[in-house]
Amino acid sequence: MIATLICFQASDISLRIASVDTHFAVGTVLQALPLMLIALIVAVRRSLLSGDRIAGRSWGIIAGYGVLQFFTGNLLFYAAVQMGGLSIASPSVQSQAIWAVVLGGVFLGERISRMMIYGILLFIAGLVTMAGFKSAGLSLSGDWIWAIVCGVLGGLAWAGGSALQRTQLRRGVPLSYILAIGSAAGILLLNLMIILYYGTSAWQNTDLTGAVKVLAAGCFNGLAVASVSQALKTIEISKVIPVISLSIVFNTLVGGLVFNEYLNAGSIVGMLVLFLGVIIVQEPKFRFLKSGGVRA
Repeated sequence: MIATLICFQASDISLRIASVDTHFAVGTVLQALPLMLIALIVAVRRSLLSGDRIAGRSWGIIAGYGVLQFFTGNLLFYAAVQMGGLSIASPSVQSQAIWAVVLGGVFLGERISRMMIYGILLFIAGLVTMAGFKSAGLSLSGDWIWAIVCGVLGGLAWAGGSALQRTQLRRGVPLSYILAIGSAAGILLLNLMIILYYGTSAWQNTDLTGAVKVLAAGCFNGLAVASVSQALKTIEISKVIPVISLSIVFNTLVGGLVFNEYLNAGSIVGMLVLFLGVIIVQEPKFRFLKSGGVRA
């Protein structure tokens, strides 16, 4: 999980650098390309060697995972970074820690303890505190408020995607198949949206330097997604995603110290309260599946 956190950090920082040079929809496509290509190669190789096949119903569920993870979630996060920077986008999108607990309990039957509920309440209090104090330096209107909205909705999409992914892992669907089909479905839908709403000029006007920066972010993101997917084989979704949410601490500091985003003492206090909520939601110990896991 530490490796996952590091990869997400590298991805977020690279994306922050690249976001100023690239159309958000085109950037979202480029960000997902490295993972899709690697997953496709691994999936094809596995299919040829083992002859594994996917049941008809699983295709739709995996495609749904791709729409939530690579289309909706990634698109909203990229837009949030462009409009509000890391110090706004990261806290709001990590609301997925809350959504993960709720979705894991409602749809996957995972345990929701009283301690986890306390953690959720602290998370919300920290997020509200951060937003309140940041508004002292930025007007709560225009792009800033939309960055928060996009971030929260993106967190919901990512948590929902992780829940769908876990249902397939439990059924024994190989991870490479899930990532290959899911990322391909997301990228296909993204390109369709670009053509219908922005036209081919969105691709034609893409700066090469900006594209390379986003691809670099995509490589880190691909490693992070593969790592967290591996963790989901044996660890509950409500435990995995809160660990990733720790990136909010680092992203807030990086946004303020490196990219000169507005930061004050109150927003730092809010960040620490949120951090405490994440720790409490995670709880001290992981509970592993008794079934012995699923196939890689």
